[in-house]
Amino acid sequence: RLSFEVHVVKLIETGSFPIADIDVGNRLRAIDDDWARGLASTIEAAGLQHPISVLKIGNGFRLVAGGHRLRAFQILGRSDIPTNIFEPDTDQPELELRRSEIVENIGRRELSALDRAAHIAELATIEKALAGETRGRKKKEETISFFSISDEVASKMGLSGRTIRADLELHGKLSAVSRKRVAGTWMADARNQLRDLAKLDAAHQAKALDLILGDEPKAKRVADAICII
Repeated sequence: RLSFEVHVVKLIETGSFPIADIDVGNRLRAIDDDWARGLASTIEAAGLQHPISVLKIGNGFRLVAGGHRLRAFQILGRSDIPTNIFEPDTDQPELELRRSEIVENIGRRELSALDRAAHIAELATIEKALAGETRGRKKKEETISFFSISDEVASKMGLSGRTIRADLELHGKLSAVSRKRVAGTWMADARNQLRDLAKLDAAHQAKALDLILGDEPKAKRVADAICII
């Protein structure tokens, strides 16, 4: 039994904050300027409904959530933006930052099934680094993997423990080559097809994808590809 507790960084200050002092860093999601411009129009008319979030790292401030809101304020020519400032919960703030961004991205529900599984897998790696790995009793000689997530984080992600476990298993069973080939295709958001593909070993995954995603596809589903193979 592997148990990982997701801790939430501590809020230390809220208020208007200079945009110039915020380090955006390398974000998981690229900024869509068209979306930011549309958001800028909404903010200009109705104001900002939700402050952005930044993490205090040393003497600097790194953006956690609100990249498009920040860009919208820049488009509007604003120098300050409503901000919630958090401080790290551990001595590994970069991992905390990455974890917060992953939780936010999953919570938006804009990710494909493949990307969500990848996010969950990275979250697992981060939690192991931050909280360590604890082993409990085995049941019937099987080790059960389980995520223990705080209510606040679970609410933000909108996922059950069962879904988290399934995503982690899916990511682990798909080969790195398969994940790369499927990314950006219709299969990336076809969870049933991904699950069927994950039941195969790496060699058969490759053969199935050749039949489904090749230049001249000979199968429309993993089940059809398996029959051909």
